[in-house]
Amino acid sequence: MNILLIAGIPAAGKSHFGSWLEKNHSYLHLDVEKDGRIASHGLLDTWNACFKLGHVDGFIQSLKRLNRPVALNWGFPPQWLGVVSQLKVAGVRIWWFDADHAAARASFLARGDVSMEAFNVQMAAIKSRWADIKATFDPNIFTTLRADCTRVDPKSIYERMFGGKDEPA
Repeated sequence: MNILLIAGIPAAGKSHFGSWLEKNHSYLHLDVEKDGRIASHGLLDTWNACFKLGHVDGFIQSLKRLNRPVALNWGFPPQWLGVVSQLKVAGVRIWWFDADHAAARASFLARGDVSMEAFNVQMAAIKSRWADIKATFDPNIFTTLRADCTRVDPKSIYERMFGGKDEPA
């Protein structure tokens, strides 16, 4: 099973990396919160069941039936960390894209597609649950947006994830 979860700080580059994976490595990039592709691939019911039923088994089986690598991009509300933990136990490789908070704020503001209030709420929730988030994602925490607002390029991220191999082990 080659399923990734890319989570992290708002504006850390999750969507950009997921799109890069789709273009360069044949992944199906599913931006859980934005692009409607969960529904268009017939995954919405099993995705919603992760929260209603409290387990991810049906969703994982649905992803496997796609017969291709999948990159889930989900800037999850920390109250759903249990779902992330279940995905990890089910074999999903989870990664946290960290970012300098001031740089993330500036990037988020420049993007202009979601309110700054939403950013502030998410950042406060991340801060309050950071110890649990860190424990769940360690050692797969990677700073992708630096204090000087430069970003790590997708190829370097990929090499970090997969040790420079063309295909994940």
